[in-house]
Amino acid sequence: MERIQHIVDTFEAIAKSDRTFEKQNAIMEILEEFNPEYIEGMGIIINNSSDEGVTKVIVSHYDLVGVFDKGFKAGRTLEFSDDDYVNGALDNTITNAVLINEILKNGLPENTMILFTDGEESGMWGMRAFMSASKENIDEMFFINLDVTNDNWDFMTSVEYDNPNKGISLQIDENIKAGFTTDRFADDMSAVVSAGGDGFSYCVPTIEYCHTYKSATTIQHLLDYEQGLTYLVQELNVQDKEPDGSSYIMGRVG
Repeated sequence: MERIQHIVDTFEAIAKSDRTFEKQNAIMEILEEFNPEYIEGMGIIINNSSDEGVTKVIVSHYDLVGVFDKGFKAGRTLEFSDDDYVNGALDNTITNAVLINEILKNGLPENTMILFTDGEESGMWGMRAFMSASKENIDEMFFINLDVTNDNWDFMTSVEYDNPNKGISLQIDENIKAGFTTDRFADDMSAVVSAGGDGFSYCVPTIEYCHTYKSATTIQHLLDYEQGLTYLVQELNVQDKEPDGSSYIMGRVG
């Protein structure tokens, strides 16, 4: 647990009910120096984009299924076992925490936007609202959606890439311990793709259904996920983002 104490600490700081706006307030307070803006019906945005090149949009939904919202109200967060398993309300507070730590530690590169979405669990309406509001600029955006999944356990992290670009796939494969799949565990990227956007989901593999407290990952999975996220936020070049018609995903299709 000591190896991921920083993730646990941030997780516990934001493990609050989103339905009473406590979680949103906690996220915005932690990231205050980055000027977060709450947009009703959409979520929390930190915008460091410019007018040049492709804006990298990092997405992580903060809303909770009912069992986790009730659990947070009761003070129930994460549990640890002797064999390094981490159980609990991972979806999606765990990627919220890793992303918050990444922003605090390394800042935001130019032409990067952070989007903590609302409503993913009830129809992705926060992401849909963002796509509708951004429809004139979608061609200048590339989306990296953070979530959890039940796929690719053996690869430590999972990349769900509906319409892969070979150059981007090569960068990921060379720098991240990731399994690739074109099978989507329904998430905010579904709303992006249906609106004509490009990108992929970067997910923490879990065992057991993600909407129960039996859901689990391991400390090593989280460490590899955190390391990979740093690369995706700080270094991944998405300027040539268009799908190239290739089925290339390193031969690792789930």
